[in-house]
Amino acid sequence: MNKEEIIKENFGKLTYNEIGKLIGLSGRMVRYISRKKLGLGLLKNNQTWSDDEINILKNHYEHNPNIYNLLPNRTKQSIWYKTFSLGLKSEGKGEFTGNVFFFDTWTENMSYILGLICADGNIFKDVLTIVQKNKEYLEKIRDIMEFKDIPIRTNKLGISSLVIRNIILINSLKKLGLTEKKSLILGKIPVPEKFMRSFILGYIDGDGCICSTFDKRRNKNYLEVSMLGTYNFLNWIQAEINNITGIPNRKVQNTNSNIKKIKYGSDNSVKLCSWLYSSYNEIFLKRKKEVFNNFISMSRGNLPIHNTQVNLLKVEDIVQNALIFTNFDRHALYDIMLGTFTETAKGNTDRYKYWKKITDIPAGGRSILLGKTQLDSLGSLGLTKEVANYSDQIPPFTISLTSMNEYGNISAMHILGVELINEGSGVSIDDIVTETQIK
Repeated sequence: MNKEEIIKENFGKLTYNEIGKLIGLSGRMVRYISRKKLGLGLLKNNQTWSDDEINILKNHYEHNPNIYNLLPNRTKQSIWYKTFSLGLKSEGKGEFTGNVFFFDTWTENMSYILGLICADGNIFKDVLTIVQKNKEYLEKIRDIMEFKDIPIRTNKLGISSLVIRNIILINSLKKLGLTEKKSLILGKIPVPEKFMRSFILGYIDGDGCICSTFDKRRNKNYLEVSMLGTYNFLNWIQAEINNITGIPNRKVQNTNSNIKKIKYGSDNSVKLCSWLYSSYNEIFLKRKKEVFNNFISMSRGNLPIHNTQVNLLKVEDIVQNALIFTNFDRHALYDIMLGTFTETAKGNTDRYKYWKKITDIPAGGRSILLGKTQLDSLGSLGLTKEVANYSDQIPPFTISLTSMNEYGNISAMHILGVELINEGSGVSIDDIVTETQIK
């Protein structure tokens, strides 16, 4: 096949420069040969578009990304000019490699990504851009949207971006209230209440902050949740949070720009995060969730033990206290841990045993009371009942306190669902006393 045959074969399919690379000529020379010698291209007698060609444009240009193959005698530039004069618009440039209807159906993933786009997304004409520092996180979002062929680009500053060019996707977002320059005008988004939790979680992962600080003076951890956005958007967000969780509205704070801020602290921040992470999400920013998890862990374990008083820490519905026992010839909970307490006489020796995986070491993690209604089915899950080796393996129990005065009046108090977290011990040489302190 000679050079002219190669030009004829690929004319309309490849650009002049691409054809030139195949035959070792410049793009300008390929254009000259195709027009002057072969009679191809936009010669004066070939400029007029036929009715068949125009019908092909009208019927296929908007939906068919391979329109150029249907008009081999027309260059891409010629097709673009003609479609512009006819007022035709394409739904996407290039093949549709993803779920362009992703935002047409409400799901947990869709609402989460929509919230993220409201925070860290940008719309310009037919292009959607999502920017994040975490490349793996952005790749997961891309894969869920089924645009796996689009590369994630990272600049010199380590900022990654996902760029999707598709007018169908953009039109779906615009129907939901997202527009260009949304950061200045974003308002209420029609999110169903069922998916509001995932939407707000996505927004906080984008334009929110979850941080924990420790007050040395008060010996206490504090959790704070804040969000940035437009005045109307933040007012709508906190109204939805109040409606679902009962958390009171916060004052929208001014910043140095047009962007506003709301902030939740104290018990409200814990309640908000508990709600946001109450259900499983396929996608979320691990570093922000870890801040909340670490706060809860530290709050449950950072209290000192005092001989004369007990500090209390309330985290949502969790109250922490300390039990102090004086030991004699054995550990204070020895009988309970062996299951030889008073229940033995009634034949119930399993009450104080804990469930563990067969593959666990004997000193497994803290047990959870599963309820006797489930006991028959747990064996099939690879679980077995074992005698507790450590205090934190004892299932939750009830502490009953009774008192009676000299007149015979009796009062009682019950502390339900007591769980043991950790323990320590001390020996007093002066008093010859051994104590066990359990939290």
